[in-house]
Amino acid sequence: MSDQEDKIAKAAADVLNKRFRSIRESARFYNVPRATVGYRIGGRKAKSKTERNSQRFTNEEEKSVVQWVSDL
Repeated sequence: MSDQEDKIAKAAADVLNKRFRSIRESARFYNVPRATVGYRIGGRKAKSKTERNSQRFTNEEEKSVVQWVSDL
């Protein structure tokens, strides 16, 4: 996990554990985006943690497209 993601996770945890009274206060303390902290509290995952089901191409299809573009 990146340093930024660590700070976002800590900011969200501190709001949930009542260390800070608001998302804004926690986000300001950790110097992270307020909306992102709110999204994490709401259950949204970081892009790096999302599932690969959102891929448009399979690995074979991607290799085929790369080869096709290289041949142009």
